[in-house]
Amino acid sequence: MQVTKRTLILAVSVAALWAAAGARPAAATPIYTINPSAIPGESVAVLGPQQESDLSLISDSTIQQTGATTQVETGWAQATGFTNNGIPSNLVQTGLLNENNTGVGLPGTYGLYFTYTATVNGIGGFGAGQVGTISAFNYRLLADVGQNDICTPGTTGATPTAATCTDTGGNDIVLAVGAANTGSAGFQAATGAPIFAVVPDFILCDGVANEGFLGATKVSGGGATGCGTFNAANYFTAPTPFYSIAFVSTTAGSADDLTVDPVHGNATLNGIVADVNFAVPEPLTLSLFGAGLLGLGLLRRRELRKA
Repeated sequence: MQVTKRTLILAVSVAALWAAAGARPAAATPIYTINPSAIPGESVAVLGPQQESDLSLISDSTIQQTGATTQVETGWAQATGFTNNGIPSNLVQTGLLNENNTGVGLPGTYGLYFTYTATVNGIGGFGAGQVGTISAFNYRLLADVGQNDICTPGTTGATPTAATCTDTGGNDIVLAVGAANTGSAGFQAATGAPIFAVVPDFILCDGVANEGFLGATKVSGGGATGCGTFNAANYFTAPTPFYSIAFVSTTAGSADDLTVDPVHGNATLNGIVADVNFAVPEPLTLSLFGAGLLGLGLLRRRELRKA
């Protein structure tokens, strides 16, 4: 995957959440299992199932002020490496992930990336202390087979452009899609650094177009739009069901990575660092614990103190 500009660095933990009555909270970040060789065209067949807890990303996004108190953020987030509770995965070393963003990856390998769009209400600008509520969030998780996609940053100005990824080979595979209608986004009061926190559904594509599973529940039609004919349960193999994912970024000190065009009401973001962890839910409740919702809670308390 070729990236024309190194930008937002974001760590994401894919939460392996299940509602089995015997499930117990884990002491560390929950472990999920992926099978790297499940992607068609993958030539590193010696790799068997890998246990992971976190997925690090590098990304770019564009924010547009589309109304007096409404912003729309569009972006992509490319995977740079898996870790298992702090221990780096060997997937980077084998070239499955294009860590250095140097262009096309090793032959027969692939990269992973997200594309996403968020609508934020109750925010009237890009200044410090402006925080709004995410009313809509949609994403796709794709495998860039052959690592031949080109991801470009967004631009500001009279005619802003969104940060986008182009599938130049026409062979990308959609692994999962998801949405949310709650969360927080905006800019920290002390530094003006961007903040973002949302916990959307993780609908694992099941091999039928526009169909997948949210936990053990089949989702079809509009809820799974974008899923193709690859059964992603062959990639995300455990636990069953595989349930949720979170995007959280609350890192201070990154205000310099925010470029604002106040005349035209748009901005671009880059260089934001975050780390998200999940914990296994209590039996039958699917309650989320850990830094993902902790981040949401901190944002909410900050908003209440300002009220």
